[in-house]
Amino acid sequence: MRLARAGFALLTVPAVFGGLLLLGAGAYLWRRATRPYRRQEVSFESEGVQLSGTLLLPLSPGPHPGVVLVHGMFLGLRHFYNFYADFFARLGLAVLFYDKRGTGHSRGRPSLLALEQQARDAAAAWQALCRHPQVDPARVGFWGYSLGGAATLRAAELVEQPAFVIGLSQPAMPLGEILTYYSCGMLAGTLGRQARALRRALWNFSRSGRGWRRLYHRLKDAQSQVWYRAARLPRVLDEPSPQNSPGALRRGLAPLPFRWDNEDLDFDPLPILARLDCPLLLIYGDRDFVVPSNEFVRRVEAFRSAHYLPHLSIASYPGGDHAIHRPGLPFNLGPCFCGTYLSDMQHWLTTVLSLQRPAPRRLRSEISGAALSRY
Repeated sequence: MRLARAGFALLTVPAVFGGLLLLGAGAYLWRRATRPYRRQEVSFESEGVQLSGTLLLPLSPGPHPGVVLVHGMFLGLRHFYNFYADFFARLGLAVLFYDKRGTGHSRGRPSLLALEQQARDAAAAWQALCRHPQVDPARVGFWGYSLGGAATLRAAELVEQPAFVIGLSQPAMPLGEILTYYSCGMLAGTLGRQARALRRALWNFSRSGRGWRRLYHRLKDAQSQVWYRAARLPRVLDEPSPQNSPGALRRGLAPLPFRWDNEDLDFDPLPILARLDCPLLLIYGDRDFVVPSNEFVRRVEAFRSAHYLPHLSIASYPGGDHAIHRPGLPFNLGPCFCGTYLSDMQHWLTTVLSLQRPAPRRLRSEISGAALSRY
């Protein structure tokens, strides 16, 4: 009897998983077969470098509103954003998303932290999309993820006339300060404040090269604290001297794929919010383990109150991680999003676009920049 039950279980489990796989594959194929847009592989130029992307154009008569998707620091390939591209295209928007400079099929030199360059590339993508004959240039905006959200704000300044900007988990403090939070992990309360203060002092020294003697003694005194190792602070310290202090610092810090003196680390996105007059939507999850999202929300709300920014909307979703998913789930699985995130973004976007009038035909020719080219 037990052998029969075991055999039944062995047969049932693969059958159940196989059925789920078939259902998932069937749903995917059905959704793909019924998509209301066509897909084109395109390219455009940004400062003499060719960037490769994909354009989704609705099948309905144009001109269509549009959106450029801007990637985060690490997710530089366009296929990571297929879900959002499909989401916006089903709302009737023309969607341009592309491989980050130096990744995938895009040319150029790759860099994880080159915010100004990323913003110029996003601005070039916006200009190319605006010049498409089936796109309404007065209703083209940006959507940016994580660091890409900060890049979209800077790109919005460069193009001067975007229809909207949506930032998903975008920074709301200088990037160097964010890396300080990130290095200290989930340390909270008094321990977190002590760890961040020392980490910030170490960060400042790594950039200026000054004050090593004082910092050395602070680090020595803190090595016995329980939070010291969790904050990724140096385990081996050399006596202060002009010869060994840079070596001691590099041994202690986790390696990062950019220069410590990178000017983008001082970039603060908040002042740009006051200089833009287009509709802005900033979205966060309150269980983001990558960046201090709750601190971001507090700062943005305080900045909005101090500067009177009625065009700025803020949304925070309980239980949402960096991608507004329930923590631990993959990046772009639609059913895994928290609460009403997608429907709220859809309602906000359709409201914004319904209030904007189509552009006159001459506006398209007035927008500078290269047009999209098909492969």
